[in-house]
Amino acid sequence: YHIIEAHLIAFIKETQLEKYQSLQNNFGTDTDNEIIKAIKDELGKTQLWLLIRNGVTVRGTKLQLYKPKPRSNTSEQQEAHYQKNILAFKTEYKYNTLTDERVDLVIWLNGLPIIVSELKHEDEGQNVDDAIYESFLTRDLKNQLYKMPFMYLALSNTEAKVATNPSSDKNFLWFNAQLVNKAETKGEYPVEHVYRHAFSKENIVKYLEHYLVFVPAVEKINEEGVLEHKSSFTIFPRYHQFRASKNLAEDVKTHVEDTRGLGKKYLINHSAGAGKTLTISWMADLLDSLYTSDNKKV
Repeated sequence: YHIIEAHLIAFIKETQLEKYQSLQNNFGTDTDNEIIKAIKDELGKTQLWLLIRNGVTVRGTKLQLYKPKPRSNTSEQQEAHYQKNILAFKTEYKYNTLTDERVDLVIWLNGLPIIVSELKHEDEGQNVDDAIYESFLTRDLKNQLYKMPFMYLALSNTEAKVATNPSSDKNFLWFNAQLVNKAETKGEYPVEHVYRHAFSKENIVKYLEHYLVFVPAVEKINEEGVLEHKSSFTIFPRYHQFRASKNLAEDVKTHVEDTRGLGKKYLINHSAGAGKTLTISWMADLLDSLYTSDNKKV
């Protein structure tokens, strides 16, 4: 399952010590194993990111698997717990014990694998589609590393694509910052927006709290009278959707703090098929949970 057990247990002890000790009173040295077992059992029926968002119940005790960033400044303990989230990464991760198969980058949150990325360099004659083909489409997708994370990134030094399910190249959508990506910092790659922003702890926690959307499986009878089954899937924002909603919410907050009022108008540039409805939905959710720096609801 590619779980870093030491990180997971350390996070739980740091943020929920009383609950851990309660489990320890009942299970002693088997406590850690009970926690891991409960998570693995849930993964048989629940996607990992949903389990992280909602928490796991271990023998009647509910444990949180991450701590969201507090929406206001009213609780120092909530902020301290948020800071206890453990973000870790490993390059050239050997994920298959039976072969020498590796993936370029894996990122874990509190010991749980959430992001897998494959990197290619165009100077070597490879591009973002080569990353998709070599590291996702030709691999054994039954391995848990291709089931548990919510973000599969294919990167070249100039372009990026993202998927929540890496089983088809059609699932990979553009994750570019511009029509032609440009580095924000001198000397960095044009895909700097990915490793500078998309991989940050603050934004990863935002994905879990606000952005990831689960669409359940449905069955319906089509016009020909045939029963159709559509599998469940996860929606993840493209970079322009995340940027637009996040930047607007932050600007509204700044405007309210400066003027003590609303009233600004915004023009958001989305082309056809760019996901306007989802951007609006994410924006509404962010605005609904917005607090000023002095803890007043906007």
